[in-house]
Amino acid sequence: MSMDKKNWWLFGIFGGLLIFAIFFTAVKMFLLRDYWVQGMSRCDPSRERCFLRSCENEESMCPEGVSTFFYKIVQKKAYAVRACPSEENDCSLLRCEPDEKDCFETFCSSDHPEDIPEGERCSEEKQE
Repeated sequence: MSMDKKNWWLFGIFGGLLIFAIFFTAVKMFLLRDYWVQGMSRCDPSRERCFLRSCENEESMCPEGVSTFFYKIVQKKAYAVRACPSEENDCSLLRCEPDEKDCFETFCSSDHPEDIPEGERCSEEKQE
C-alpha cells in the first residue's frame, strides 16, 4: 500500500468521526434538547430563603417598578422548559413542578458565601 492510500484512509476515518460527532451533537442539542437550562425565578421570602438583589443600580436585571427582587435559581432539562413566544411578556416562570424529575431549585445559604453573586445577599431566615 502506498503512502497516498494510507493518508486517504486516515483522512476518511477522521473525517467520518468528525461528521458523526457533529451529527450526534446536533441531534442532542436541537432535536432531543438534552442539556441543562438555568435561570432565576421569583421567590417568596416569607416561605423560602431567597437571593436578594437591589434593583436601584441594575434596572435591566429586575422586573419593572421593583426596587428589591427576591429570586431562587432553577435548573432543569431544556426539553421540560415551555417555549415562550418573544412577543409575549407574560410567560410562565421557570419553576419545578411537584415531583418533577431533573429539576432543582437552589436557595440562598449564608453557609456557602461563594455561591452568592457579588453585590447580592440572602433574605432573612424564613418564618417557621
